[in-house]
Amino acid sequence: MRTLLFACAIFLGFFLSFSIVAADECGQTPTDHCTISTSTTFTPGNYQVENITIIANDTVVDCNSASFTHVDGILFNVGGTRGVTIKNCYASDYGRVITNEPSISLRLPVEQLTISDNVFTGLPGYAIYLINAPTLATANYVLLNPFPNHQIMNNTITGSGAGILIDRTNNSIISDNTLEINGAPNYEGIYLVAS
Repeated sequence: MRTLLFACAIFLGFFLSFSIVAADECGQTPTDHCTISTSTTFTPGNYQVENITIIANDTVVDCNSASFTHVDGILFNVGGTRGVTIKNCYASDYGRVITNEPSISLRLPVEQLTISDNVFTGLPGYAIYLINAPTLATANYVLLNPFPNHQIMNNTITGSGAGILIDRTNNSIISDNTLEINGAPNYEGIYLVAS
């Protein structure tokens, strides 16, 4: 009986250790895998973090000139949000800085995203990668009519393999960006698909 009770206690402890783990709120000092659920202004500084997930609609993320560096990975995941603004960020060496597709099976649509006044450098791929094509997990998700209406303005993307990719997004504004792309001949500064 004691062995059975001991085994149940170990199993319960093992189960609880995985079920109560949640991502921390980023607050003013971001950490790896933190979330943003309210408008946030980061403390200026140098951060080596990845996978900041924005989970709230109508949220402003002001990097406040903070600098982010990470080899490969993603800085901001904006999937499933509406009305998010990301501004005043400096980021280098990420696989993607802003995306709604941390992996092909986890792609969630994003609407009314504003990306402005940022500097992204030294990236191997796209700095901004937004795809609103459905996956099996999001086949029944309906975008609000009539537009996602992204605004990508006043950003500088240099020394990167590619710049901006937008797929299946209508009525967006891409203006006053500086792009100096050094990727292979098949990489574009701005690549629009069915948009």
